[in-house]
Amino acid sequence: MIVKNDIESLKSYLVNIFSLTRGTLPSSYISSAVLLFVIIRRMECLFEPYRKKILSLYNRDKDQLDEVDMERKLYDAMKGVLNYFILSPGTMQELLMQGYFQSAAGFEHYIRCFDRNTADQLLRYGALDYANRLFYAKSFAQVLSRICILPLDSSMSREEFEDIVSWLLQIASADGRAASVSYSTSELSKVMAALLFAEGKVNKNTILYDPVCGSGNLLRVAQSQVRQPISVFGQEIMERMVSFNNLLAKASAISKYYFVSGDVLEEDKFSDNQFDYVIADLPLRQRIERRPFLAESRFPIGTPTNSDATGLFVQHIISKMSTKGRAIFTCVPSFFIEETSSSSRLRSWMLKNDIIESIVSLPAGFIPGTGVKTCLCILNKEKSNQRKGKIQIINADSLFPRQKNRGIVLTDESLDMLVSMYRSFENNDYCHIARWDELCQEEANMNQPTRNREKYRIDIEAPFKKVEEIRSVDAIRKDVAKLNEEIASLFASLFADNKNNQPVYDPSDFRPMQAILGSVVRIAKSRTPLVRIGTKSKYPVLSTDYLRGYVSEPSEYVESISDDQVVKDGDILIMMDGDNAGEVFRGKQGCLSRTMVKLEVETPAFDRDYLYYLLKAKEPELRLKTRGDVIKHLSMSDLRSLQIVMPSITLQITTARSLNPKIEAIDKLLPLLGGDARATLVEYRQALIQDAIATITPII
Repeated sequence: MIVKNDIESLKSYLVNIFSLTRGTLPSSYISSAVLLFVIIRRMECLFEPYRKKILSLYNRDKDQLDEVDMERKLYDAMKGVLNYFILSPGTMQELLMQGYFQSAAGFEHYIRCFDRNTADQLLRYGALDYANRLFYAKSFAQVLSRICILPLDSSMSREEFEDIVSWLLQIASADGRAASVSYSTSELSKVMAALLFAEGKVNKNTILYDPVCGSGNLLRVAQSQVRQPISVFGQEIMERMVSFNNLLAKASAISKYYFVSGDVLEEDKFSDNQFDYVIADLPLRQRIERRPFLAESRFPIGTPTNSDATGLFVQHIISKMSTKGRAIFTCVPSFFIEETSSSSRLRSWMLKNDIIESIVSLPAGFIPGTGVKTCLCILNKEKSNQRKGKIQIINADSLFPRQKNRGIVLTDESLDMLVSMYRSFENNDYCHIARWDELCQEEANMNQPTRNREKYRIDIEAPFKKVEEIRSVDAIRKDVAKLNEEIASLFASLFADNKNNQPVYDPSDFRPMQAILGSVVRIAKSRTPLVRIGTKSKYPVLSTDYLRGYVSEPSEYVESISDDQVVKDGDILIMMDGDNAGEVFRGKQGCLSRTMVKLEVETPAFDRDYLYYLLKAKEPELRLKTRGDVIKHLSMSDLRSLQIVMPSITLQITTARSLNPKIEAIDKLLPLLGGDARATLVEYRQALIQDAIATITPII
C-alpha cells in the first residue's frame, strides 16, 4: 500500500520499479523514464478536478473555434490555477486498463492530448524514446501500471514532490552517458541559496536568474528557501533540459517561470532583463575556443587567454545583476590566483569596483563525483558600509562532517554555523576579513623597471595556514632519547628467548596435505576502475610503502569502492605487476590496488596467519615465476598452480603464534630504520619465516 505524503515509502515503492528492467536497461536510464512518468502523473493528478469542466467546454465549442482560439479559451477557463490542460478522455490508468497503450503510438496519442506547448515539451524531453525503449524491453505496461496509481495530487506539497524529483535526478545523473543530466546536488543548492539570501530582501517582485540552469535544482531549492512565489529565469544549452524544467514547473504549479535554450556565452536570451539575484553552479574548467564576437557590454575584459570559460561566465553574471543585485557562483580556488594577464585584469576590475563580498572555501569532495576542491564566490553591487573595501574569506572545510559510507554530509547545524559566520563578519579561526588593497602586488618589469604593473591575487588558503612552532633543542633531544629506548626495547624483545611462544609439536597431530593454492583460496582481483583523488577521503589506495609501514599515510584516496576492492586488516595481498611482483603483504583497511590480488581462504582447514607466512616463505619462488623484460608480471595461472603443503590446523596455529611476536617487532622497527640497517632486518625477517616453515617440513 502506498502511503500518501510519506516520501520515504514512495521512494521505496519507486525503487522496486527499477527492478522490473534489471538486466535489460541501465538503472540510470530507467530512473530517467520513471522521472518523466512521475511528472506526467503529477500533472494528471493536479488537473483531475478540472477535467470534466475542460472536456465539456472543449466538446461544446471545438467545432466553432479554431485551435488557437480554443486553447486560449481553455487557458482562461483554468483561471491561472494551472498553465496546461489535458483533453484525454481518461487517465493513464483508465487507458491502460482499456488496452489503449498496446504500442508507443498509443502513448504518443495520449501525449498529444495535452495542450500544444506541453505536448511539444514532452516530446522534446524524449517521452517517445523512453516509451519505445520500454516497449522493446517489454516493460512499458509493468512500469506505467505502477506509476499511474501514485497519489500525487495537491495534498502533496510542492516541496515534497520536488524532493522525490531531486532524488530521481540524483540517481539519473549517476551515469551522464545514459541520462545526460546536469545536476546540482541538494546539499550544494541549499548552501548557495542560504548564503545568497542571507542578507537580501525578497518580495513578490523579486526575480532570480541562473545562466546555466541544467536540471534547475538550484532555482527550485532557492525558491523553496524564500518561501515566496518569486519569478525564476533560466537559460540552458541543452534543449532537452529546458523542456524538463518547463514540465517540472507545470507539475509544481509554479506560474512565474521562464526557461529558454541556448549557449549563454554566444547569446543572452534575456538581454533586456536585469536580475535581483543570480545563482550559478558553473561548469568547472570548461574550455572554450576563441569567439569571433563578444559583446563589450557583457564582456568588458574580453576572452581569457587560457581558454577557461569561468572568466566569461563571471563577466556575464555581473552584467546581469541589477544595481542592487547579489550573485553567488561556484569556481575553483585557482580562479583567484591564476597568473594570466586576463585573469589578473578581471580580478583587478572586480576589486576596484568593490563587487566581491565573500569567498567560501568548501571541502574537497563536497560536490560528488569530483575530488576537486571548490569554492563559492558571493558578489554584491551594493555592499553595506561595514563590508565596503573588504573581502570576507571563510574556510568551511571543517564545518561539514564526514560520515561513514556517506562522505560529506550537510547538517542543519553546519549550515546555520556557516550562515551565522557570514553574517557576523568577524575575524576568527574560520573567517578572515581582508582589505582589497592588501591583495594587490606590484609585478616588476625587468626590461622597463619604471613600468611596473599591479597584480591582484586572492589566496583563500593563506589566512588559515598555521606556521608550526619550532621546538627547542632540549625537547627534540628528549624525543630522540625516547625513540632510542623504543628501538632498544623492540630489539630486546626480538632476540629474547621467548620459551612460552615456542611451538610444541605433537607427532600424532601431523596430518599433512599437498594442494595447489587455487584449490584452497579464492583469488580476487579488482576489475572496477579507480577514480582517485589527491586529498584525504574515505578509502586509502593501498600502496607498497603504506603496506610495509614506511609511510604513515597513503598518497591517494578514493571516494567510493566496489565489493571486489574492499580490503580489511590482515587480508593477504600479492603484488602481480611491477618491480615488486610476487611480494606478499598483510592488508590494511582500504582499497585494493589494480596491481594486486586478494586471497580469501575458502576452507576452515587453513589458518590465515599461517598461510601468510607460508606464502611469504615461498616469495622467492613467486618472484622467479614473474615474466616481462620491462614490467614484471605474475600470471594468475602461475599463482593458482603454486604447490603448497597444508599441515594440521593445530600445527599451523602454533607455528603462526611462535612467529607473530618477532615479526610484529620487526615490522615496527623497519619504519624507524633505513639504508643497510633496514635491508638487513628485512633479510632477517625472511630468514625467520623460512626457518619456521622449514622446521616442520622434515616432520611432514
